[in-house]
Amino acid sequence: MAVHYKTRGFIFKKEDRAEADRFFSIFTREFGRLEVFGKAIRKINSKLRGGIDLFHISDIEFIQGKNKKTLTDAVITQKFNSITDSPEKSVMAGQISNLLDDFIKGEERDEKILQLIIETFEKLDRLEPRQLMYYYFFWNFVALLGYAPEFSNMPSKTAHIITMIIKKEWEDLITLSFKKEAQKSLVTVSENYRRYLLEHIT
Repeated sequence: MAVHYKTRGFIFKKEDRAEADRFFSIFTREFGRLEVFGKAIRKINSKLRGGIDLFHISDIEFIQGKNKKTLTDAVITQKFNSITDSPEKSVMAGQISNLLDDFIKGEERDEKILQLIIETFEKLDRLEPRQLMYYYFFWNFVALLGYAPEFSNMPSKTAHIITMIIKKEWEDLITLSFKKEAQKSLVTVSENYRRYLLEHIT
């Protein structure tokens, strides 16, 4: 007998299958990461089609079958329309979603990560695109995973910026004047650390 579940989650990845099917990767409040199968959801007359989409939050219901979870109902509860309408914001949202895909593999709930996702996408939705937004998510995300960096091994200015990020001093961050050297250092340190974590913990 199939078991029914209901949860709320952020859709961070979708992958088309066959002629009209689609798999969704969703970070949920109750279960952490879920892979949910939307059967025939890409058909125009699908009742599920308007209730779930990339970079939105939805209430979903699904059946746990023997081999997969199948979507049975979906209602979008929070949209981030300016993100999907802006190519620059969509690229940034994709970068954040790739982090979720790379580092979250199993069904382990984490309310703080879900709140960070919502907070970041709300900021990205209402503000002008800021490259800093990705690094705001990245460093808070890895800190929540338990992999806060050793600041002694990086330039002092970069360490100061990352410390402000982890402390969520957003209003102070957006008023900082970033020199090209500081920007380049933040990009390099962040990318090197992401690569290091991927090689050693995933």
